[in-house]
Amino acid sequence: MAATTTEVREKLDLALNALEGELTDLSSILEDQQRGDLPSLERDVRAMEWGQVMGTLRTILDPACRAGQMTPEQVARYRALLVRLKEALPIIERLGFAKPTISLEP
Repeated sequence: MAATTTEVREKLDLALNALEGELTDLSSILEDQQRGDLPSLERDVRAMEWGQVMGTLRTILDPACRAGQMTPEQVARYRALLVRLKEALPIIERLGFAKPTISLEP
């Protein structure tokens, strides 16, 4: 059964929200790690969550944007998140989290 336009839009909104939330958390995760307040189990969980979002970026968000499946508002959000993601690369590297495997150029 094919997804409706509304279902696709909602799925993309959820994926954008997840990416935005994970990006927002990166700085505090790094601060916790630097202070020694990030237990290894929690760090591993956060790394897995980040990896899932990077997978969603690669398999859902980027293809949807390239295929013209996003609304203009979603495209604007996506491009803004790509800029934030590019700016966050040093933090991502310091945490040892998965790097994005797509072009970060909007």
